[in-house]
Amino acid sequence: MKLLQEEERKKALEDLNDIQYITFEHCIAQYKKGKMDEFWNDIESLGVLFGLSNKILEENLMDSTG
Repeated sequence: MKLLQEEERKKALEDLNDIQYITFEHCIAQYKKGKMDEFWNDIESLGVLFGLSNKILEENLMDSTG
């Protein structure tokens, strides 16, 4: 069961990384176009995505030390 959780977390991190990259690219494009509302919306989204990644990494750390 623990291996399954580790694999699920690894997949979730990979998926979040892909989404973060796409969102970051969109964010930069909006900034270059001067679309600041969209830019700031993307910044907020990135904050949420990085928060999710951090939770997964914290779980991995707790599992490896516990």
